[in-house]
Amino acid sequence: MKVHIVGLGRLGMFLAKHFKYSGFEVSGIDLNLHKKFELEDSGGSWRENSEDADAVFLALFPEQMTIPLLRTFPAKTLLVNLSSLQRPGLKALWEAGVENRMILSMHLMFGPVAVTASGWGGKQIVVTNSPEAVYKDIDILLTFVRRGVVVDSMSPDEHDEKMLPHAFAFLIGKLVEIGAEGADARYLTASAHHLLGLLDFTAGSEELQRLILSNPGLKGLFPKLMKVLGDLAKQYGW
Repeated sequence: MKVHIVGLGRLGMFLAKHFKYSGFEVSGIDLNLHKKFELEDSGGSWRENSEDADAVFLALFPEQMTIPLLRTFPAKTLLVNLSSLQRPGLKALWEAGVENRMILSMHLMFGPVAVTASGWGGKQIVVTNSPEAVYKDIDILLTFVRRGVVVDSMSPDEHDEKMLPHAFAFLIGKLVEIGAEGADARYLTASAHHLLGLLDFTAGSEELQRLILSNPGLKGLFPKLMKVLGDLAKQYGW
């Protein structure tokens, strides 16, 4: 099977190496020309087009998707969206003209650091299949299953609901980060360090932080949070 990866950042390059290990023919492209050498060192090939690819992985954020870019891929090609399973992220893709072509959306709930630290076993992938899903997506997902990864299939609405606790924990982490600015790190408790640790995997990526915090469920929580803060302010005289 031939796969082409558009965007060779940490996730894109991680997948390129995974699929090469799985016996696929791998090619890719990135705006950063230095990525060419890393890709070729991993056994992949640097290619501008992907006309003969069985699947194209879009390792880009939704705002980076453009109609001219998406129209370069043949209609028969399986498009794999790696940017977001949330409604806001999918809406951006649909507006770019792929609503009738998107076959598979896939969210890896882990990254290179997690795999290096504890292996592949037990890691989780969430996917959203469209009704016209074909055999190609099975071949792709099996490469992860064979390495011990658990695959969960759900709708975008189910994804947003299930991921709300994660988004909420991330929001609390952001509040702790702001509150701890200028503080002496020696006096931060283990719990505070743990909350700040939730942000580590998005370090340096405002786009990823924005995707997590765009979970629609957070909007419904804000009135409750404002009431709790108001009650605490009255109780403690803030």
